Amino acid sequence: GNSQLCLEEWRQKMFDNNNDKFDQFAMGKLIDDTSRKCNFVVMLRKNIISFPEQWDIEARVLSLKLRNATRDYYTPMVHLKNTGRVIVRTSADNFTAFLKDILRFDPGQTDDLGILQRCQMDSHKYAK
Repeated sequence: GNSQLCLEEWRQKMFDNNNDKFDQFAMGKLIDDTSRKCNFVVMLRKNIISFPEQWDIEARVLSLKLRNATRDYYTPMVHLKNTGRVIVRTSADNFTAFLKDILRFDPGQTDDLGILQRCQMDSHKYAK
């Protein structure tokens, strides 16, 4: 479909401009490219994705502890970025609690599939 075509064209822009610092630069070049074959759809601005910062994670974990693990709302997509070293600066305990809440783990539920370890990206190496 069109999304696969756009992905391939975006990848090609990244390869062609491999000195660019961010992949968003390649996307901007693709959007401006009049010879591109893919079409872009502008989506309405809604709370679809969030980019939590360190303070968001720590505030959420504190709130969960104070209210005895009452869950809050999360956007359908949560992008855990490392810009500003968010993951590195967040303690492993807080990061794990945050992930468990996003993934809707029950209190005391074990992680038999190892999902949390895969999500943590070795953040425990950088714990405070």
